[in-house]
Amino acid sequence: MFPPTDPEHSDSTPFTAAERRLIRTEFRARGGQTDPLHDGIWLHRWAAGPHKGQPTLNRTAIRTLLERGLIEIVDPPGRLPFACFTRAGLDALRQRARDRRSLPPDQYAHRLAELDAQLGPE
Repeated sequence: MFPPTDPEHSDSTPFTAAERRLIRTEFRARGGQTDPLHDGIWLHRWAAGPHKGQPTLNRTAIRTLLERGLIEIVDPPGRLPFACFTRAGLDALRQRARDRRSLPPDQYAHRLAELDAQLGPE
């Protein structure tokens, strides 16, 4: 874990600015549609080169979430790979959701309900 003196990774801020942006972007409703939280964050695959066929981890936020154990990469055969939150990641999301400015309930009510369903109410 990061030292508590580092404001970017303190207990009150479980995610970096880039990670918060990624979460807000990926989990907002689009065109009235929402994907379940367990569908995760879709990733691409390398098309060529030494990593051909492997999931791309070219977004900094994906790499840092993975390094800290907040997400895991799922790479099912015949489908696109995706990053899904671990139990620690879901706990960090819930902690972040306590700040109404971070995940406004009017825009992310569907996600907050899913967190309660998966983790149980607080």
